[in-house]
Amino acid sequence: MTDAKSRLRPLDRLETPDLWRRATTLDPRSDVDEVASGHRSSKRSVAGIVAFAVFIVAGAFAWQALRPVTRPGTAPGPIEGTILWPERTTAKLASAQALADQGDPSVAWRLDPKEVATRFAVDVLGWGTPDAGYVVSVADNGAGAATATLTPRPDMCPSPPSGSAPVCPLPFSEEVLTLRQAGRTGDTGVWSVTEARAAGLDLPLAPGAVVPNGGTIGARWQLPTNGDALRGFAASAGWEMGPGYPCEELELRGPFRANGGTRFELYSSPGALRGLDCGSLPASYAWIGTSIVPHGETAGMSLLVPFLVGSQTATTPTSVRFYGLTVVPMLVALPDAAMSAIGTASPSSS
Repeated sequence: MTDAKSRLRPLDRLETPDLWRRATTLDPRSDVDEVASGHRSSKRSVAGIVAFAVFIVAGAFAWQALRPVTRPGTAPGPIEGTILWPERTTAKLASAQALADQGDPSVAWRLDPKEVATRFAVDVLGWGTPDAGYVVSVADNGAGAATATLTPRPDMCPSPPSGSAPVCPLPFSEEVLTLRQAGRTGDTGVWSVTEARAAGLDLPLAPGAVVPNGGTIGARWQLPTNGDALRGFAASAGWEMGPGYPCEELELRGPFRANGGTRFELYSSPGALRGLDCGSLPASYAWIGTSIVPHGETAGMSLLVPFLVGSQTATTPTSVRFYGLTVVPMLVALPDAAMSAIGTASPSSS
């Protein structure tokens, strides 16, 4: 409504004649208007015609001011729960697009889907640059969508710790990334990763899926046969809800050193604070990954979360974080904030 008022404000400054007063006070003048010199009913007809004309003109002004404005190349629709990386919210995507529009060199790579896929391999998977031993190929699917395939070469062997011999080939998985221009399409629109999937790491979840509070999702993994060549090689899985406190909620499972599966229950305790600050559908994601997880009672402390701050340190004995990663964005339907407040209120407060 604020935008509509601002667009109608110029109409207030238009100086329009008082046509109704003139129409109802016309004097008969045969040399000017034959109709006006007739009977009283003729005068009323003129007044009605003029009033109707004024109504039509005002309606035309209002339509021009209020009609929808379409911006070419802008894709409507929700962002949260449909994109994964580098950002997962509408506000952050808009900020990245604004920087790209300003020609900021720090986000120039966002305009090229191949560069975005490569940065994902470097920053999330920890694979290093392509010359370290993998190939990035991109297929343009049209309408602001693309598929990138990251194929490790057999000689992809990150440097081991000092004094250790490299083991090749390492158990890397081919990664297939889905990318799209979630905001503006075309040469000036930034690209985002919407999901990543690795062979043998099965997560039956689609981007944008809404999981109800208390709902479950399953995950299954089949470890590569050459995983035994690396001590500590294991799978782990988990989910993360929301971008930060108080929305953030997290669950980890693992390490798993044999083929298998697990089922997660996504549950958030009802609470007014969480509901009010996070909204009813916070952006979330689930994943399965393979990495090095040291044996022992503290193994759970080495489980990695793909995008959690503080979980990006390299694992040992190599510099790789994930040898394979399947990760998909989703939404979690939290309890209504108002109902949560009622449900948690004590009898004395009512």
